[in-house]
Amino acid sequence: MNSTEYDRSYFYGRRKSNYDNYAKTKSMFFNFAKILYREFHPASAFDAGGAFGFLVHGLRRRGVEAWGMDVSPFAVRHSPFMELGDITNLKQGRTYDLVTCTDVLEHIPEDMVEETLAGLYRITGKHLLLVIALAEYSAGDLDLTHICIKPRSWWEELFTRLGYRRCPESEQRLKQNRFCRKNLWSEKLFVLEKSN
Repeated sequence: MNSTEYDRSYFYGRRKSNYDNYAKTKSMFFNFAKILYREFHPASAFDAGGAFGFLVHGLRRRGVEAWGMDVSPFAVRHSPFMELGDITNLKQGRTYDLVTCTDVLEHIPEDMVEETLAGLYRITGKHLLLVIALAEYSAGDLDLTHICIKPRSWWEELFTRLGYRRCPESEQRLKQNRFCRKNLWSEKLFVLEKSN
């Protein structure tokens, strides 16, 4: 991925993205962290493409050993818990109870999506939560770096083909959550789980 795309002008001013002021998403991600903690009770977590690290910090406030990675040098300097790196090339390392990837996979070239998912799945200990911009809900999208906009059925078929098991109970609870509905994430989220 091209890290130069994700400079200050990506996160502020709506010139390159849908963000007027990315810093305003802090409370949203702190609230999401609370919801994820209640749903999954992770001891450890990893946020792939976590930008300023707001979700990581929200989880850490609940005692979770949380870390993250982003391709943007500008973004990761906002948090000591964010590492500069490309999630399309995750290596086998430690695993985390919860791995999250929120509004990131639409930035990945289609021919790299399977490899990216495989890396995320490798580091997942229990649950992998994905929020993905879908074709059904992308009218008015200003972000030119959204290059993999597919319908929900495309992603569902991909998960099935790759042998990734969905967690319908968690998906359903999160879809019904008022916060997820308000932020239009209900239909864009997927929860994959690993067997123990």
